[in-house]
Amino acid sequence: NVQNNVRVVIGDPDGYLWIGTDTEGIYKFNPKNFTFTNYRCNPGNPSSLSHNCVISIVREPSGLLWIATRGGGICQFSPQTGLFKTYKNDPQNPNSLNSDMINSIYLDRSGQLWIATMGRGIDKFNRETESFTHYRFDPENPRSLNSAAPNSFFEDHSGVFWVATSNGLNRFDRETGNFTHYT
Repeated sequence: NVQNNVRVVIGDPDGYLWIGTDTEGIYKFNPKNFTFTNYRCNPGNPSSLSHNCVISIVREPSGLLWIATRGGGICQFSPQTGLFKTYKNDPQNPNSLNSDMINSIYLDRSGQLWIATMGRGIDKFNRETESFTHYRFDPENPRSLNSAAPNSFFEDHSGVFWVATSNGLNRFDRETGNFTHYT
């Protein structure tokens, strides 16, 4: 049984539920036989979940899961192998994840992964280089993100990309990298 605060639940085409919790990592629930499989952080194993506080999960069409944690960055998880690949902030690498404290992740319709960090803006993941492009709040730039604390993302039916922040709504132009603010 899941004995914790559940943050996120998603389903997959095989009927499994993936459940992210505050302190117990991830549970995979099989509704056919009512069994749970738990995946947790094991500090001695770099192929395990990076942190037990799971905030958000998205699933790629291939079946890979992306897991956002509050303190361990993001993880890519292969249900086929049971292995996690972690992406964290590295102060020595400006192209690493902006922060290990994540608010949410989003996979847009083109397959682009977006990460909302706590207090450090937005990151866009480049799959080929395994690096991140940063979009940060800049009080001197009226076309930057209007807050350092993005909360969530949404891509509407016409492809417009929206970012919810602690200071209102942002419309993001992915071609120019500019934000329009609605407060």
